Amino acid sequence: MAKITKIVELTLNIVDAHLPNPDTDSLSYSRFIRHIQYLAIRLLDNVDAETEIDNDIKDLVFKKYPIELKIAKNIKTELYKEFNLSIGNSELMYITMHLVRLLKVGSDNNET
Repeated sequence: MAKITKIVELTLNIVDAHLPNPDTDSLSYSRFIRHIQYLAIRLLDNVDAETEIDNDIKDLVFKKYPIELKIAKNIKTELYKEFNLSIGNSELMYITMHLVRLLKVGSDNNET
């Protein structure tokens, strides 16, 4: 359980560096944390949850959201460096999509 907490903290620190003052009360933030918790459990239990994603969809997401992809790749790199945990491209895409929602929530809050 302690390792899961460390993985979540590492991930949130990376996100916080790119998105100061995220809306921690938002549903998007809660979903992101839950996703990272389950990802950590799968990785630590060596469960291969890598799903087959259509390459066209994955390429579209990666092309359309380069900022979010960069953050997701940073998370991927740090998870490997700190915990020797590897994530695949479908997981990278899911994290990217969560980050899209997080950044949208953050930008919506900045506009009001």
